[in-house]
Order: sequence, then C-alpha cells, then structure tokens
Amino acid sequence: PALIFGGMTFYAYANGQSVMAVTGVLLLISDFRYHLRNPKLIIPAVGLLVVLALPYVRLRQEHPEAMMSQLRILDSYLFRDITPLAKAQEFLRRYGRGLSPTFWFLPGQEELIRHNWKGLGNLLWVTLPFWIIGIILSFRYFKQSAYRVLLIATLAAPFGASLADIGIL
Repeated sequence: PALIFGGMTFYAYANGQSVMAVTGVLLLISDFRYHLRNPKLIIPAVGLLVVLALPYVRLRQEHPEAMMSQLRILDSYLFRDITPLAKAQEFLRRYGRGLSPTFWFLPGQEELIRHNWKGLGNLLWVTLPFWIIGIILSFRYFKQSAYRVLLIATLAAPFGASLADIGIL
C-alpha cells in the first residue's frame, strides 16, 4: 500500500515527484536493515515499483524537456546566470524557509495575495504547540519507524518547491 499511495502522490502533482523520490530514498536508507532481513517483501515491492515507474519513464522518453520547461516557466533560480555555489545556497535558503515554523504559522508571508488569509498563517497558530510536541516525540522515539517516517516526510516536503519557490498553492 505504501508504494501504491506513494505512486499516486508522485503522479498527482509535479512537486510530488521530487518529494516522493526524496521520501523513498530516506525511508530506504533509514530502514535498510529491515529491508535486507525481509527479501520476501522486497522482491515484489521492487517489481511493483518498476511497474509504477513505467509511465514516468515513458513520459521522460517522449518529452525529455518537460521538467526543464516547467522549471523555466516557474522562473527557477537553476536557470539564472549564477555560480553553482550560489544555486546551492539559494536551494538551502528556500528549503529552510519551507521547514520554518514562521512560514507555516505566522501571517504575512511573501505569498500571492489570493493564497493569504488575512491575519492567518498557512497553519493555525493554535496548533503550533502540537507541532512542537510532535517534533520532540519524533526525535525522542526516532528508533521507532512510525516516528521516523514523520520526520522523513517533514524533511522531504519542501524539497520540490525549493527548486523554484516555496509557497502554498
């Protein structure tokens, strides 16, 4: 089920592609020993992953320029005439903004006006204590996969948007 839902997320939205790829790699790394101990699960999972990836491989073969065109339309900094170091710094700045509680909970962020709710952040500020408790518990119980996956999802979420600009759509 995780692969099927991951595949649906991957295909549902352009940002879902990079988010799911990063999530998948981080999950594989974090639970690598579990996967090695369970080859009966891994072999069918790899087969399903190949089947789920086939439409994407076909799309990339038929339209190799599609991803770059989309990033150009979004005016990604990747196409600006700046050094690779400056591009890496820009990525880290935007990625950090996507992880920042100020972006999520405080009003008045640099968003399109139609994406703002007057006086409200992207998430209700009254939920901030629950977010903080969740982060603390996830670090405290990091060895348990249920908590680890929450941190992985949180770290992966802003990855795709960091290639262009962080924002709520």
